[in-house]
Amino acid sequence: DAASYDLVILGTPVWASHMASPMRSYLQANAGKLARIGAFCTQGGSGGPKVLTEIADLAGKRALATLVLKEADVTKARYVERLDGFVAALVTELNRRVAATR
Repeated sequence: DAASYDLVILGTPVWASHMASPMRSYLQANAGKLARIGAFCTQGGSGGPKVLTEIADLAGKRALATLVLKEADVTKARYVERLDGFVAALVTELNRRVAATR
């Protein structure tokens, strides 16, 4: 149950400049249950930023951090530094928001 988590990280491939239909279905069914989100996508060519906007729109909230990875970077393992930055941004933003509620 998505409502059980403080943060849900959403990931999808980019299909013809759109998010994958299973992700769209998940968001339509669970958007109201998501406290906070992070979002990433993988793309062969382009469309990643548009997909991240679609995710935020369907979720009804801005992602704490986002990441777009190209297929070539994933297959050649050139993504580690960017993935580390995504995770660090999520942790920093989540800690900041939790501290603000205390």
